[in-house]
Amino acid sequence: MAVDSNGLLNIANRSGILQFDGKNWDFIPTPAANLSLAIDKNQKVYAAGIDEFGYLGIENNNFQFISLN
Repeated sequence: MAVDSNGLLNIANRSGILQFDGKNWDFIPTPAANLSLAIDKNQKVYAAGIDEFGYLGIENNNFQFISLN
């Protein structure tokens, strides 16, 4: 779990990343199970798991997992 400076809660799970803004849940699918999350000083959310590493980027006004492998 990781919370950004805007209070957005990010939760890693086996299917992707759940995000909760205090009212609504969103789900961002990832290609592999996530084991950890981190947020850098620029508020970029990174996810790492089994054979996969990447971050959440915005595409078409929605978060999407972008692989760095």
